[in-house]
Amino acid sequence: MRKIYSLCLGLLSFNTLFTQTNLSQVLNVYAAVEAIDPCENTLTLNDLSGFEAGMDILIIQMQGASIDLDNNSGFGNITDLGSAGLYEKNQIASLNGNTVVLSFQVQNTYDLAGNVQIVSFPKYEDAVVVDTVKGLPWNGSIGGIVALQVADSLRLEAPISVNGIGFRGGISAITVNNNCNFATSANNYFYGTDNWRGASKGEGIARFTPGAENGRGPQGNGGGGGNDHNAGGGGGSNLTKAGQGGTNEEPSFFGCDGNFPGFGGREILSDSTRLFLGGGGGAGHENNDVGTDGGNGGGIIVLSVGTLVSNDFLLEAKGETPEEGGGDAVSYTHLR
Repeated sequence: MRKIYSLCLGLLSFNTLFTQTNLSQVLNVYAAVEAIDPCENTLTLNDLSGFEAGMDILIIQMQGASIDLDNNSGFGNITDLGSAGLYEKNQIASLNGNTVVLSFQVQNTYDLAGNVQIVSFPKYEDAVVVDTVKGLPWNGSIGGIVALQVADSLRLEAPISVNGIGFRGGISAITVNNNCNFATSANNYFYGTDNWRGASKGEGIARFTPGAENGRGPQGNGGGGGNDHNAGGGGGSNLTKAGQGGTNEEPSFFGCDGNFPGFGGREILSDSTRLFLGGGGGAGHENNDVGTDGGNGGGIIVLSVGTLVSNDFLLEAKGETPEEGGGDAVSYTHLR
């Protein structure tokens, strides 16, 4: 019986006629999908470099969920997954300019506003991971995934790692001098990017809403940013809810307290028809230019193999833990 391994669940099948291959570093090729023509069964890509006829691919939508945007504790709750996380296997029949003709009819309905990409799905007869296999980090349109097929045996002599290549953490940015004190209130769940009261949220399966990119409310599975003054950002999440950031208590009674840290990313209730990157952690609030960015989430590993021989090496999909803020925001541990 063929065994299917995936850190984010999935069922895939394949045929291969290759010999043993040594694997290391980045194996996959990625491209953003700019148009889909279901009648012609074609995809228009931003770049065809590295793709060729006969190549197996994965089609996957990375974002596109909807979240609660009310200014209360429900901010960031996932209200509709939309087409986020939908994926399928296909094959390239031919290429023409920037257009790919597919061998099989596209099964899912994708929303291009949710960042759809294709990822090569290389196949081997027998393979050995001789040095860490990695994926291209998610950059907002492509990356975040390692995918491969092995008909017979995949032997690990090094890990397959997608640590820290998922959704991106919030970017730490110095705030203006706001003359805050113990009576300053900055308790909103969202602020715009030009508002000193909230740090930037981590990225998640819902795209950012203009004017609500900062603040303590989570961005779906992306962590919320810490609010003024120097509160920590929340962790990113995936299948379980993440922890919130730390608060700040100034040594002076009249100092600027940070009582409203970033909320942790919301859990995603899904099934095996979808795959998701780990959420990015929210940034901590800073005012002395010594804060750190939120950690990036973990990526996705998709394996379709006959036999997996681990040799005690791991399939790794962890989020990052950022460095401590050095006196600005309290740092947090980012979750998967």
